[in-house]
Amino acid sequence: MQTINTIRLVISQPNVRNAPSEWDFKNDAAVEAAQTRCLAAGLEALGLIGKPIDTISEYLTPGEKQCVYCRAKAECPKLEKVVAEAVGMDFDSTPDTAETHYPEDKARLAKLFLLLPLIEKWSKAVSQKTIAGALAGEIGEAEGLKVVEGRAGNRAWDNPAEVEEEMKAMRIKRDQMYTFNLVSPTRAEKLIAEANPRKWKKLAARITRADGTPTVVALEDMRQAINVKPADDFEVVGESANDLL
Repeated sequence: MQTINTIRLVISQPNVRNAPSEWDFKNDAAVEAAQTRCLAAGLEALGLIGKPIDTISEYLTPGEKQCVYCRAKAECPKLEKVVAEAVGMDFDSTPDTAETHYPEDKARLAKLFLLLPLIEKWSKAVSQKTIAGALAGEIGEAEGLKVVEGRAGNRAWDNPAEVEEEMKAMRIKRDQMYTFNLVSPTRAEKLIAEANPRKWKKLAARITRADGTPTVVALEDMRQAINVKPADDFEVVGESANDLL
């Protein structure tokens, strides 16, 4: 029986980086020890299933990655604490009296920026849970909320086929009845590329794509950084600098 000495893990994410990420793991005592620790941690985690969230607070470590699929975000005390500390707000106070402390130093501002994805996940979870409770009649006026009718949907024909026939009977012009749009490059590729590569190659040469908008991310992001220039404090508009002397 052949023995496996090395395991290579390869993760390919073309949208993130061109080359795949690779890791080699040797089948030695270190790997075996890590597997043992993982097994023990997994069994411990399984033992916590079903317990009230306030009784397992010591195990909670909020973070953007570990909170992605957690269904307890809306009532997680540790996550609520992270958000409260980030925005500098006392959640026991009313919106009118709560104070939000905006950061003045760049390091603090950057730290808060990196927390925004986690805060947004928490905010969405709280919103979904509250709306579900209100629609189920479990949360209402006693808690300061009520359910009202939202904005009406877009207008639409009750029976498009019958309306189409009525328009034809009214002799409404064809260009008034219908709108025609050229298919997108993505749709065209699906329709043409495989069936006729030669035609698609010619059409593909006509595709343009706008540059991506500059985006701020953490240093751990795999994308290449771009150079940015500090904005000038003053800019002369409409006249040359010499004309002002």
